[in-house]
Amino acid sequence: MVWKLVIGNKNYSSWSLRAWLYLTEGGVKFDEVRIPLYVGDWEAQLKKVSPTMQVPVLLEKGQAVWDSLAIMSYVESKVGWPKDFRGEAMSAAHEMHSGFTGLRAEMPMNLKMKKHSHDLSDDAQRDVDRVKAIWQTALARHDGPYLYGDSLTITDVMYAPVVTRFISYGIPIDDPRTKAYMDAIVALAGMKAWHAAAIAETEIIHKYDALFLY
Repeated sequence: MVWKLVIGNKNYSSWSLRAWLYLTEGGVKFDEVRIPLYVGDWEAQLKKVSPTMQVPVLLEKGQAVWDSLAIMSYVESKVGWPKDFRGEAMSAAHEMHSGFTGLRAEMPMNLKMKKHSHDLSDDAQRDVDRVKAIWQTALARHDGPYLYGDSLTITDVMYAPVVTRFISYGIPIDDPRTKAYMDAIVALAGMKAWHAAAIAETEIIHKYDALFLY
């Protein structure tokens, strides 16, 4: 079986990162198809494979599975849910999937951005505080390095792009467990490979770069 994973720009597409990291860290073999967004005939290319005109999309024998969380559930590799606290882990992952609109709007993923801090709106700050609380609650129960122990889970994958955002936007991290957790996510082989590829990209999406200093 050969799966194809259609993704967008690695520098900007946090949802593509989630699906890609899940498959990569789970040891799932797949062919990567990158469609740089807002470049050339990207819409025509995406229309052929994605019913929503969004990325990521997993293709299997002509069948499309779209949405990062749906892709993870469909594949269900060894990067699954923890045996204990399964309900909590699923809830935290789905909260990331459907919420945190303030954080998303004001802190889009941009791996080329140099670290700097700026004032957040009340909505974005509440989202940041909520993410920290989710992490700290889970990490307090386990020795780490991940949220639910020594195995990476879907929940970790869902929050991986948020780790990059916290770093890029200079979000203060006072809790040692949280800092160690973020370091563990960044140290993943898949995260290192994705980051290197993102830095090498030449495409620029101006609406995501307009507020950022390099």
